[in-house]
Amino acid sequence: MKISDVPQDDIKTTHGEERVVYAVDDQGHYTQTTTRGWEVEDIVLKQVISDFEEKAEEEASGSCMRPFFMRQYNSMDIHNLKGQRG
Repeated sequence: MKISDVPQDDIKTTHGEERVVYAVDDQGHYTQTTTRGWEVEDIVLKQVISDFEEKAEEEASGSCMRPFFMRQYNSMDIHNLKGQRG
């Protein structure tokens, strides 16, 4: 993607914060530039947040196994989770 094509949709889920991405400059080299996000990213982030909140509610009600919730919360893979459980 060219620097001029990097989306700047100012999505709400990132609260207006910019982040660094790589894009191609005028000479064809990859370089860092910033983005305020794009609409597709906003949709996906909202879905992930919704899923996480649902799992948190299940954990609070006791209907979700705690190790599963901790794996989701900390984005652990199964090997890290086993290591934390001893």
